[in-house]
Amino acid sequence: MSLLTLAWMAFIPFSLVMLASWLLHMRTRDAGTVDIAWAFGTGAVGVWFALAERGEELTRQFLVAALAAFWGMRPGTFVMLALITRMTGVPYAEYQSIRIRRAAYEEYQRTTPMFFPRPPRTSHQTAFEAR
Repeated sequence: MSLLTLAWMAFIPFSLVMLASWLLHMRTRDAGTVDIAWAFGTGAVGVWFALAERGEELTRQFLVAALAAFWGMRPGTFVMLALITRMTGVPYAEYQSIRIRRAAYEEYQRTTPMFFPRPPRTSHQTAFEAR
């Protein structure tokens, strides 16, 4: 297969994915979907180019494919995590749980030993009195 054929076989599906993410962006007004599609899509195209032609050195092809996959997943995962945690307004689950159950969590911190397992302290004992 020629390089031009490989390029068209990667360009057409990637263009359709980018078009779909752009249409989703136009509907939701959230451009983060385009960034995520671009990051994962470029990694997928890199894997496609690395594995499309069977050569004599399969180890090198698989290494290049793994590096391309990692390269595409790294920014895609970062952008997706940033969009979920920073821009959607959804706090981390642990932070939200602490905020909702603040009094119960503070009681848990007072009565549970910090480093070594042992019986819980009573709520009126301080950490220094329990020693």
